[in-house]
Amino acid sequence: MKKLIVFCLIAVFAAQSCTGRVSDAKGVHTEERSFDSFDGIKVSKFLNAKVVKGDHYGVKVNVPQQYADYLTVEIDSENNLVIRISSDKKEPKRSDKFEAEITCPSFDRILVENLASVEVISEYTFENIKLVARSLASISFKEQAEVKNNCQIEANDLAKMTLNLVAENLLAKSTSMSVITVSGTVSALDVNASDMAKINCRKLNTKTAKVRARAMSEIDVQADERFELSASDMSRIRYTGAGEVAKTHAESMSTIRKK
Repeated sequence: MKKLIVFCLIAVFAAQSCTGRVSDAKGVHTEERSFDSFDGIKVSKFLNAKVVKGDHYGVKVNVPQQYADYLTVEIDSENNLVIRISSDKKEPKRSDKFEAEITCPSFDRILVENLASVEVISEYTFENIKLVARSLASISFKEQAEVKNNCQIEANDLAKMTLNLVAENLLAKSTSMSVITVSGTVSALDVNASDMAKINCRKLNTKTAKVRARAMSEIDVQADERFELSASDMSRIRYTGAGEVAKTHAESMSTIRKK
C-alpha cells in the first residue's frame, strides 16, 4: 500500500512538471512555460508583466488560484506570446496579484489591454517596433530603447504609455483621454491626439515634427529644423526649439503657442 501511495505522488509531481502548472498552499497558481520563439507579446485582463532580456524564450505567470482555470498562456497564429485571463468575474481584490515575467532576446510588438500593464525592464535594440495600449492598460520602458527604423505607438481609451527611446522615425497616436510621454531622440516625429488625449514630447529631441491635435487634446513638442502644426476643436499645441514653422493652422478656439 505504501509503495502505491509513493508511486501516485511521483506520478502527480511528474505531471505538474511537464505542464508547468503548480498551485501552492497560499492560494497562488504558477504556470511556467518555455518556447522556441515568439515575435510579439499580448497581455490582457489584470496582468502586470515585466519583460527582461535573456538568451531564451519563456514566461512565468502567477495568478490567484481561483483564476487558474481562466488563464491562457499560448503562442497564437501570428507568433505572439498571449497571456490572458478569460474570466468575466468583477475586478479582483487589491490583495490579488496577477504577475508575469517574460524572458526573450528580442520582440517587435506589444499589445496590452483591459487593465493590464507591460514594463520592459532591459535595454533592447529593434529594427522596427509597434506598441499598442488599450482600455486602461499601460506600457513603459525602464531603460532607453534603440529603434533603427520605425517606431509606431498607439494609446486608446484611457491608456498610458511612457517611453525613452532613440529612433529614426516615431509615429504616435493618442485617443480618448489617453496619455503618451516620450523622451530621448528621434529624427522625424509625427503625432496625432484626439478626444481629450495628451502627448508629451517636451523631453524628446527631434529634427522635424508634424503635429495634429483635435477635440480638446494637448500636445507638447520640440524640434530643431521644421514644424507643421494643426489644432482644432478647443485643442492646444505648445512647441519649442529653433525649427522653422512651415505650416500652422488653428481653429475652433484652439491655440498654438511657442514656449
